[in-house]
Amino acid sequence: MSNDSFKDAVQSLSELTLTARDENGVEQTTQVHVLGVDDAQLDEVDQIEEQVEQVVDEIVRNGDTNSPARTHSPDRDQVEEPVEQQPVDEIVRNSGTHSPVRTHTPDRASRDPSQIERPASPGLTHAEVLQQHREVNDIAHLKRALPDDLRGGVHYILRPLRSHFANDTVFNAFVDNQRDILQEEGITGKAELLQLARTVMCRDNLMRLGNGTVGGAHFNLPDLPFTYGPLSLELTTATPAGTRALQGALGGLVAGASDAISTPAKEATFKDAYYKRPAAEHLPENLRNLNAQGLGDAIKETNISWVGAFGASYATRMAVSAATTYTVGVDAAANIEAAIAPVTNIAAGIGATFIQHKLDERQGRTGLPLFFARQNLRECVRASKQSTLAYAGEAAMGTVNHVKNVVTKFPEGVVRATTDAGLIASSVSLTAGLSVPFTVSGAVAQAFADKPKVGHMVSSITKYVALEGAWAGWSTAYAAGAHWQANRGA
Repeated sequence: MSNDSFKDAVQSLSELTLTARDENGVEQTTQVHVLGVDDAQLDEVDQIEEQVEQVVDEIVRNGDTNSPARTHSPDRDQVEEPVEQQPVDEIVRNSGTHSPVRTHTPDRASRDPSQIERPASPGLTHAEVLQQHREVNDIAHLKRALPDDLRGGVHYILRPLRSHFANDTVFNAFVDNQRDILQEEGITGKAELLQLARTVMCRDNLMRLGNGTVGGAHFNLPDLPFTYGPLSLELTTATPAGTRALQGALGGLVAGASDAISTPAKEATFKDAYYKRPAAEHLPENLRNLNAQGLGDAIKETNISWVGAFGASYATRMAVSAATTYTVGVDAAANIEAAIAPVTNIAAGIGATFIQHKLDERQGRTGLPLFFARQNLRECVRASKQSTLAYAGEAAMGTVNHVKNVVTKFPEGVVRATTDAGLIASSVSLTAGLSVPFTVSGAVAQAFADKPKVGHMVSSITKYVALEGAWAGWSTAYAAGAHWQANRGA
């Protein structure tokens, strides 16, 4: 059937003339609108024709038009009651007076909701949640993705924590509560939310700097007379190699014991000192101890942070040693190396602190979501409004408080150093580990006794390479011991 003939047929069907005789035998004529199609609607007739042709094609595909229609049931295949086949024109008439025949369109909004195909949503995988943590801790990402409204922004930042709530209702109520607190403190939209996030990150970086400096100082300053200076006559041995071995062992023991004993003091000083690393009591019960490290992760991350940071420190010292050995002589080069060693080691402590905190952020153990989830969020927002100079002053006062904590926490530190598996492993591994690099470097220097410059440079390189191995042994032993201790106390 051509388009024109089909349109004519439809137009002829749009008005039917009915003739009948009334009770008096008088003939009466009435016009009836069957399809309600006017001139303006005829453009839609093409669609009707296409639908009719599809129906006809379907009938043809199913076999002879005079055959009974069959339907297939999942449970049985049987012939249903015969269905009378309708002529094409009747199909058109029966299509209704209000809408043309429609086919099923997959993306049509008017479909029955029960027929709409929806992707399965079993919840995010662990990897996807960690990706959300990384995104919300990236200011550049937040600038692009954060919704403009406050509620939407808070929801976006907190969304990595959704799986730790019983259901969406509980989570949304928590989002609303945190939003209300921020709003009452003058945070009204995206701009203020971003500024708060920047301030929090800046303050936490300053705190990392202080934390890393304190940690590096506890490792290095007490053992300066052993590791970096000549031993007293009472501590020398019959051979240079033996003296070097004793020097390394004593240095490792003092460094390990100093760090272990100072652990309670450092915990007291830096507990809840970070905005993005809340103390447990400042978080809801369901958000405490998130994504705790397994043994493998603990060893891997400790190696990345500490071995990596000290690797950079040792590379710097090797370069300085090599340069100064041939410019100012062996004795002066040794003195310069001893002078810069504590500085580079403290820098390594700072670097390790930054790396570890970044790893914790990427694993969802700290970061902006936990800051905005704080139960003392109001207090933290108010604290963030003080100037950076005022905050730096408070950090300096914290250093003074740390000295006080070292004194008052000393007895507890001694107990911890001798009973905590992680701290014991730290001290033992440093004592054993640091003796090896000094022994080996002493032997190398002695082998080049007739070439002092070559001997000093080669022994320095050997020592620092061996020290990297010692730190790898230390980080593995410490992480394993700390993990065991944590599980024991759980």
